[in-house]
Amino acid sequence: MLYLLFGPDTYRSREKVREMIGQHRTKTGAAFQVKRFDAEEDDMRATAAELGASSLFSPKKLIVIERVFTVPHAIEIIIDAAASVAGQRDCIVVLWDGALNAEAKRRSARFEKAADKVQDFPLLTGVKLKQWILSTAAAHGVVLTAPHAARLAEQGGDLWGIIHYLEKCALGTTDDLINSDDKRTFKFGDAFFRSRREALGHLFALFEEGVDEFRLFGYLINYTEKMLAVKLSEEAHRPVPDVFGIHPFVAKKASGVLRGISSEQLRGLLGRMVDEDMKIKTGRSTPRDSLLRLTLRIR
Repeated sequence: MLYLLFGPDTYRSREKVREMIGQHRTKTGAAFQVKRFDAEEDDMRATAAELGASSLFSPKKLIVIERVFTVPHAIEIIIDAAASVAGQRDCIVVLWDGALNAEAKRRSARFEKAADKVQDFPLLTGVKLKQWILSTAAAHGVVLTAPHAARLAEQGGDLWGIIHYLEKCALGTTDDLINSDDKRTFKFGDAFFRSRREALGHLFALFEEGVDEFRLFGYLINYTEKMLAVKLSEEAHRPVPDVFGIHPFVAKKASGVLRGISSEQLRGLLGRMVDEDMKIKTGRSTPRDSLLRLTLRIR
C-alpha cells in the first residue's frame, strides 16, 4: 500500500502517521516493525534498496519516508521502488511531507495516480478549528468555554502551539497570556523586533491595563527563543525542527517580522534577556524596568 500525506498542517499529518502505526501494530502484534527515512538526512539509494528488498513483503513492516517531495532529485531515486508497492496488501509505505510549493507539488503528482490514498492537510480555520480545539481540549481533560476556544482559534491554525497550551492547562502549569481578551500582548511581541516606538506604545498600554508583568517578561523570552529558532533555520535553508513546536504558518509570519534582523542580533537580545532575568530574580530590577530597558535597547 502506498500513502501520500502532505500539507501545511504537520500536526494532523503526523498524528495520522502515528494512528496508522498504532492500527497496524495492533493487527500484527509486537513483531511489527517501523522504519523511518528522511530525504534531507538519509541516503535515498539505501532507502530504495530497502523498498526493493524481499523482506519488505511482510505484513509486519511499515516504512515512512519524509520530505521526499521537497528534496530535489530524491524522488528520482525512489520513484520506481515506491510506486511498486501500490496495491500490495502486505506492505505499507508512507510518503510524508509538509507544505508543498509548486515544484514539490509537481513531484508529488507523479505518485498520486499510483497511490492507494492521497491526503492533503490544510490549516484548519473557522468552525473546523474551533471544533478541533474543543474536542482536543476535552480529550486532555481541559474544560474550555466557547469564547475561550474562539480566542485560541484567533491565533491561527498553529495546532502545535494550541496543543502545547492545552497540555499545560491539563498539568495546571500554564503561564502564558492566551486568556487575555486583548491581542496587544502579541502585537507587542512582534513590534519588539520591528519598531521600538510601536513596541513602547503597546508596552505602556499593557502597563495601564494592569498586565501581569512577570508573565509578560516570560512571554517575551519565550517568543525570542522561538524567533531565533526560525531565523537559524531560515539561514540554514531548512524547516524549523519539530521539537520547537513552531508551525510553518507561524514560521512564515515570523520571517516577515524578522526581516533585516540577523541571528547574531537575536542571540544578543536573548543574552540580554537572560541578564535581565537574573536581575529580576536577585531583586536588582523589576519586570517593568527590565521590559523598558529591553524595548528601548538601553543598559
